[in-house]
Amino acid sequence: MSEENKKTLETYDKLAKLYLEQTKNHEKNDPEKAKRKAAWLENFCKKGFGGLGKGARILEIGAADGKNSKMLEKLGFEVTASDVAEDFLKVLRKSGLKTTKFNILTDVFEENFDGVLLWRVFVHFTQDDLKLALGKIFGALNFGGRVIFNIINADSEENINKGWFDFDGEYHMGAERFFQHYEESELKKIIKEAGFAIIDFEKNGGKKNDKWFCVVAEKPLPVNPELRQYIEADILTQYDAEAGHGLEHIQYVIRRSMRFGEKLPEVNLDLSYAIAAYHDIGRKIDNEHHEIESAKIFLADEKMQKFFDEAERKLIAEAIEDHRASSKHEPRSIYGRIVSSADRNTSVKQMLGRLYKYTKSLMPEAAEEEILESARIHLREKYSPDGYAAKKIFFSDPDYEECLVEVERITREPKIFKEALELYK
Repeated sequence: MSEENKKTLETYDKLAKLYLEQTKNHEKNDPEKAKRKAAWLENFCKKGFGGLGKGARILEIGAADGKNSKMLEKLGFEVTASDVAEDFLKVLRKSGLKTTKFNILTDVFEENFDGVLLWRVFVHFTQDDLKLALGKIFGALNFGGRVIFNIINADSEENINKGWFDFDGEYHMGAERFFQHYEESELKKIIKEAGFAIIDFEKNGGKKNDKWFCVVAEKPLPVNPELRQYIEADILTQYDAEAGHGLEHIQYVIRRSMRFGEKLPEVNLDLSYAIAAYHDIGRKIDNEHHEIESAKIFLADEKMQKFFDEAERKLIAEAIEDHRASSKHEPRSIYGRIVSSADRNTSVKQMLGRLYKYTKSLMPEAAEEEILESARIHLREKYSPDGYAAKKIFFSDPDYEECLVEVERITREPKIFKEALELYK
């Protein structure tokens, strides 16, 4: 951690309340401009994180007043808001956000995330700080995870020079902060050297709309690029917004399959990726026996012969057939155990939201109380300590274990379940 960043953080720690007040005043001075900026950022995050699916776990670093974290929650993500200054943290906690104190340069990530947002944060990082931070973020992201950030464009006529500054007017803090800017080629090189693939790179802000570089970068899935291109273009597009088992769910299972598989040296991640991508595709033909139909669809796809030999295709089809928690037999291979484990939901919020919509779609004429009780019984049968889904996890997964404890609690009584589901449906 550089002295520049350390001293800048000390300034924010001392003057956080002033900064928050200045932010409010800035928005009051030109509310229409503030709305446009907020709308632009929301759209940028929606595009950048959208492929992760609702329920993806996002960490915001340098959350300050929490507005960006709230925006991400509105988009359907599971958000953790972090900062360093205690007065920022008080505001975040008061807003109801899941909050943690975290310094990207000195602290260790204790969990993995699907996405990380740093907005107007790297502006205070030296080049060495930036490289360190991107390296740590890369390590903490799940495969396919994304980081979104912005940074000052050195070639913009409106940029400030590198160094220590305070400002007049609404941004005056009575203390200098360190600022850094980058040339486009320089920044792109740093991003790529950290291991990221650049997904989106835009200029935004200022009179000529070029004051900031705005970046979406991805931790690439460790699979054959041609295989991924085909599946994303021709297979994933066949999934719709079906409650519970649409595209968002498939993306979730892919991410978890990669996470489990990467720890097993004997596993070919191309196989795990294909299994996760195809495992629910048969629902459009026969929901009740979709695992069989999904395997048939995979085996009938001649394009897969380009990527897998006959033995591998047989292994993939078997794993697809074995993925269901309600299956009467154990998965026949490590690949079946991976997809079965990855198919388990670890978010109570997402689980309840999906369950309510799915149950209602099956019982369109039923009364609300009947729908709720049917959903509660189903969830308890599936996820209680003796439930069939609770037993179909084959790898250590603290998130899932925590989820099961909460599900057992909220499904004990109809009243408790109704109260919990009201929050999410």
